[in-house]
Amino acid sequence: GNMTYALHTDYVMSGSALDEVSLLVGHEQRIHTLPTDADDYAEEEFIRHEVSPSEGVTVVQGEKYGDGWDFGITVESPGTYTFETWKGGQLHDYIDMVFDAPSSLELIGWARAPWETEFESIDEGDAVVEGTQVAFLPVPLDASGSRIAGAFFFGLEC
Repeated sequence: GNMTYALHTDYVMSGSALDEVSLLVGHEQRIHTLPTDADDYAEEEFIRHEVSPSEGVTVVQGEKYGDGWDFGITVESPGTYTFETWKGGQLHDYIDMVFDAPSSLELIGWARAPWETEFESIDEGDAVVEGTQVAFLPVPLDASGSRIAGAFFFGLEC
């Protein structure tokens, strides 16, 4: 193809291609696009991204995401969506991506002992010493127990 599409997220996910994983619905996902031909960056033609189906989908591109090649996407309903990148009025490339809603959450724990510089994963029942910093990360899982990729934000009301 003419483009490489990549998901930007603060969470680590090993080696899966973007068209081989499910992305999380209901949260903005940041997609980076990189033309395979570096000369495309030098051209001044207008770049836009379209998604179909478009109902319940918000696409934002522009300065918030760097250059016009990158965009943010929020999809409200699970399903397969086709992302098209248009350059100068011509279809430049496209990718089909699957979005899914979580069926469950897995809670992953990380701990950093007072004298350590790095966090390490912890399992249920692990003991920690006084002064240890502990962080918990909820991981969205689909119905088959596979991780759903993408940024995940939640708030607690007190």
